[in-house]
Amino acid sequence: MVRVRLQTTAQQFPVVPINLDRRNSLPNPFTKIFCYTPKADISTPSTHSIDWNLSIEVSDSGVGKDSLTFGLHFGATDGIDQQLGELPLPPTPPQGVFDCRLVLPTSDASKKDLRNSTTGSVDWRIAFQPSNAGYPIAFSWNTSKNFAMAGYYLKDEITGNIVNVDMTKQSSFTLTNSGITSLKLEYRFNPTIGTSVNLGWNIVSVPLRTSNMLYTVLFPGVASQAYKYSNGYESISNLSNGSGYWMNFNNPSNYSFTGSKVTPTNMAVTDGWNLIGPFDNNIPISTIMSNPAGIVTSNYFGYNGGDYKPDTLKVGRGYWIRTSTAGYLYQGSADNNTNAIATNPLEEFVEVRFTNGDDNSTALYLGNASELTSDYSMPPVPPSGIYDVRFGTDKLVEALGGNHVLKISSATAETRLRVNNTDGMKFRIKDGIDGSLLNKELTEGTEIIIPTNLNNLILETSAAIPLTYELGQNYPNPFNPVTTIKYQIPEDGAVKMSVYDVLGKEVKTLVNDFRPAGAYEVRLDANDLSSGIYFYKMRAEHFEEMRKMVVIK
Repeated sequence: MVRVRLQTTAQQFPVVPINLDRRNSLPNPFTKIFCYTPKADISTPSTHSIDWNLSIEVSDSGVGKDSLTFGLHFGATDGIDQQLGELPLPPTPPQGVFDCRLVLPTSDASKKDLRNSTTGSVDWRIAFQPSNAGYPIAFSWNTSKNFAMAGYYLKDEITGNIVNVDMTKQSSFTLTNSGITSLKLEYRFNPTIGTSVNLGWNIVSVPLRTSNMLYTVLFPGVASQAYKYSNGYESISNLSNGSGYWMNFNNPSNYSFTGSKVTPTNMAVTDGWNLIGPFDNNIPISTIMSNPAGIVTSNYFGYNGGDYKPDTLKVGRGYWIRTSTAGYLYQGSADNNTNAIATNPLEEFVEVRFTNGDDNSTALYLGNASELTSDYSMPPVPPSGIYDVRFGTDKLVEALGGNHVLKISSATAETRLRVNNTDGMKFRIKDGIDGSLLNKELTEGTEIIIPTNLNNLILETSAAIPLTYELGQNYPNPFNPVTTIKYQIPEDGAVKMSVYDVLGKEVKTLVNDFRPAGAYEVRLDANDLSSGIYFYKMRAEHFEEMRKMVVIK
């Protein structure tokens, strides 16, 4: 409220008229002017300042003509607001008498209809009938009014496509279709919302419906095509609200979107994995509901140089989610959310963390099998060129015990690997071929460098590291000409394995090297051996064992 105090000794002073027609003539549209004298507080009459209003002229092909006024006001309701100059109209006159009116949500009619200015979207209904002169019906308005930050559309009430006029771009419209006796006037407040992207690949979304949804217009300077996901990746030009898209950027950037809010704010999903995006508000994961209920079958995943589990869907970002059937997701409340996937906190598990040359980091996890009661599926592998690390099963969490395949995609530099929260357990990382290119022990706090050219690895968990020495029987046996021999050692050390004929002569050396603790296999090619019985012997530290095999040709 602005108060103007007049310092004077006079008990009377002339009235000074103040023009309040324009909204910006005072600091805000609800300003009330008070004048003070030593004896009295004289206020102006109650002033109802309109946020905005617009008149539209309606006429038929004869002399029938009238004007209607619509707009927004802070104190307006959906009914007749007589204090704002809205007066109810009598019933529509007989056919052949020109009439136009605004039909309110209460079914009342008036020449003037103001709605509450706190509403972001409003629909007015204009009903009309021509005089005996008939159609066409002409509509005109003043486009010099301030249309900033809002959209105004004149549409038919049937499909919205028979008549669809952007009132900010033209000042008149002529209706020739005599079957249309009413139109809808849409007001959509156009806020501006900002978002940011990181250097490299991002999953983005568009929070508002803008006048141009072309991805290069929304994200000028983008360094790639926009990719959507629908059981596979497809490049796309025009984006949709509620969906997520992969895009690459050469620099960290800020973007802003000006457009209308989307209603309803439903994120459509199909059976399987989906890329979704929120609208004009951040959505806590705990408040997300689905229709049908219970269709969410995975955790939510975001991407920030690697997959991560968010607690909130943020405006302008995109996220992965898997559902069991088609439907939609929407924001409910945390109290009635039965849609959340219950999972053990990842902090309880062993963390296997990979960091690439751009310092983007991805974590996978290992836990006791009894703890893995949830579905820890990961989203699909990203488009080609995006760094990604995952278990061969496409799971975020695997069970301790056994060997696990690791897949690295699109590495452009060495990858750094470390394990955390091991509780004293030891692990081993090997190349996916035979362990000759990479074979190192992983312990808490140590960092292993994985060469760029290795994209398939084997992670041996502590339960998979042998407790005893063992030499397995070759398979197949008898064989011609190739067989495989498995062996294991519980500790690092020198290993030698040789093949002997029945006379005890050494005919082949299969292994003669230092080997870290672990399980191995060696291949014997007997092309240069004749048919007969042979023996193979393994020596390692305090262990020695021999087995028999038969070559048949």
